[in-house]
Amino acid sequence: MPGPMLAHTTEVGEIATTPPTRGSRTEVSRAASAPLDDPSRQMRRTPVDSSRSTADTKVSRGISQIPGECPGPPHQRIDSAVIPSRARISSGTRRHRTLPRAMTAVLGRTRVTVSLVITTLHEVPYFAQWESPELIAEIIGERMSAADDPRWQASGAASREEYAWWAGRICGMACLRMVLAFHGLPVPAPVPLAKECMEHGGYVRDGDGLRGLIYAPFAAWVAGRWDLPVEVRPRLTLDEVAEELHRGRLVMISVHKWVRWPDRTPSSKGGHLVLVTGSGRDHMTLHNPSGISGETRQHALIKKADLERFFAGRGVVIGPPS
Repeated sequence: MPGPMLAHTTEVGEIATTPPTRGSRTEVSRAASAPLDDPSRQMRRTPVDSSRSTADTKVSRGISQIPGECPGPPHQRIDSAVIPSRARISSGTRRHRTLPRAMTAVLGRTRVTVSLVITTLHEVPYFAQWESPELIAEIIGERMSAADDPRWQASGAASREEYAWWAGRICGMACLRMVLAFHGLPVPAPVPLAKECMEHGGYVRDGDGLRGLIYAPFAAWVAGRWDLPVEVRPRLTLDEVAEELHRGRLVMISVHKWVRWPDRTPSSKGGHLVLVTGSGRDHMTLHNPSGISGETRQHALIKKADLERFFAGRGVVIGPPS
């Protein structure tokens, strides 16, 4: 019998606004030509070997600039990250490793005891939507224009104006670039990448705006372009996200953009994409392409109970290359 029908699922990029003061491989050859609501667009899961080493190891490897990437700021580092017993850590090219118990990890600027917090963590290089992550708070707070970003040329845009138009809309491309880097694949500049995605139906121009990210054509494009298993999940729970991470996959999830302020309650859910990098019993870590500070950008630690207020219950699961 055919699987459940996929919704015409889209995510819009984040537009700069001032916040209130409170508050086997994916089968795409057939699916790519099918209507958006065709059941054939339901992506198939690919089993991933979840075996891991038993050697205790301390990880102190920072994330370096990706070879071949356009010039830009160095990626932030995970300094002397030590994960507890039975925790699993992956860099995309190695198997998971068991690490010592009752230690701490520096995630962004936040030092936390991770014994009961994070049990699976993937070392994923971080990319922001904007080329100067340290300016994100100024840009989304409308205290400066994205066109004034001094690193705008690294985006591959033809002009400052083109960069400013795209940067607030490409949270999905930022997440995709992180996935590509994690798997050791070439990482294109974000604006040409977004244009290529649009050519394949992942984005659709709508007057002066943009519709997307549209999941089904995005998944077909990624699977065909990089030979990565991709699964669209129009219904997804955080427990299922944790399960996929444990299997060695990465998950893009739809959240409200206020996820950078975990103590707030948004009026709706979804509309912004982040990449889940780690999970534990009660917490998760996120790479947020529009985080406003170090601790809200890379491996941003958030309680699952708080994340539920922002999470729209849908996402895209991307596995390692076949």
